[in-house]
Amino acid sequence: MNSPIKTPWKKVAEVHPNENFILDLTWEDGTRTQLDLNERIHQNDKFWRLRNPRYFNKVSVDILGGICWPEEEDLSPNFLAFHSHP
Repeated sequence: MNSPIKTPWKKVAEVHPNENFILDLTWEDGTRTQLDLNERIHQNDKFWRLRNPRYFNKVSVDILGGICWPEEEDLSPNFLAFHSHP
């Protein structure tokens, strides 16, 4: 998703879920990173729905360049940039 909204932060353009709660992120500048959410979703009850792989796979990019799931769980672009790795 390429959002037409201009922001001062770098935005995610695409997200693809993998096994073991890992996400492949493609940023608006073409950079690709991976984010391992396994520990975060198993230690934070706020993300209990994400423990279900079928639900985890419903991840999408939100309009501000972060990622989200259908029941409004979300992660900001700044969090993603800080915690993801090439």
